[in-house]
Amino acid sequence: MSKMPITLCLFVRAPNLGGVKSRLAASIGEAAALAAYIELVEHLLDQLDTQLPRLHQNIEMQLWLADAPATAQAKDQLERWTQRTGHGLQQQFGSGLGERMAHALATVTARHGSTRGGYGLLVGSDCPSIDWSYLDQAVAALDAGADVVFGPAEDGGYGLVGLSQPHPELFDDIDWGTDRVLAQTLFKAQQGQLKVHLLDSLWDVDYLADWERFCRTYR
Repeated sequence: MSKMPITLCLFVRAPNLGGVKSRLAASIGEAAALAAYIELVEHLLDQLDTQLPRLHQNIEMQLWLADAPATAQAKDQLERWTQRTGHGLQQQFGSGLGERMAHALATVTARHGSTRGGYGLLVGSDCPSIDWSYLDQAVAALDAGADVVFGPAEDGGYGLVGLSQPHPELFDDIDWGTDRVLAQTLFKAQQGQLKVHLLDSLWDVDYLADWERFCRTYR
């Protein structure tokens, strides 16, 4: 286990009807997609917080919110999630996903770097196989000298990114939501002469077939 302080940033959206999982909602409806999104977040928290106290005393787990909660139900749900992480809700900042990711990782790695050094890991809420074993592999790669670690996704993106210091250029001018995301990001890392480590491939839940796979695997 790394002795470095680690901040795990969980990117979430406010659980509002019509505001989450739009591609899944096209198949199952907005209400069912909202329920699915809540289940995905809670599944991730279940996989993480049950092992956190025993294995990782040096990790902070934070929720980073992409948008303001519009409903009382969404606020209540977010409060329940933040109680599980043990830290207050952080607000994502930036005009697009790349800026928001860069800001969050710069915030946590710069803060650590100004005091005792540390790592920032960022994951979304829709890669159900992420657990502490997977995160341990990311931390081990950073301990071994990697500048950046990715958890590649089967759709051409990635479900995890970890840094030991800010590298905002990795998140600039990326075609988010396409199958080119990881390839474009790796090209930027190569241009910057960064040492990259790739973990095993992940799968995420975007479409009906993905949701059915989740239900078969985890229910």
